[in-house]
Amino acid sequence: MGQLFQRKNRAVFYLIGILNGLLPCGMIYVALTSALATQNKLQGGLIMIFFGLGTMPALIMVAIGGQYFGMGFRKKIQNLLPVFIFSMGVLLILRGMNLGIPYLSPHLGIGADKISCHN
Repeated sequence: MGQLFQRKNRAVFYLIGILNGLLPCGMIYVALTSALATQNKLQGGLIMIFFGLGTMPALIMVAIGGQYFGMGFRKKIQNLLPVFIFSMGVLLILRGMNLGIPYLSPHLGIGADKISCHN
């Protein structure tokens, strides 16, 4: 893809956009699954169009924001990313443990009822 970015051709950018849709991303997979679940070409297409329109502002801000920040700031962000990803992983695991800690791992009452076949 790096070689494709060096070319300044609209068709190449279209190809990059198609290839971008094949990248492994959970949110894209959720949108695609939702579109497929409608079992209707028009509704599925509308879901994907609105998903694209909804993510476009964030993608544009990332692209523009990268140009305004210097290399030093970007290096600091890159150094903090592993800490952020690890912290999010720990937080998600704690939330899934249903420990009853307010705001961190709230007790949701899931699994509290025991099912018995004897009355």
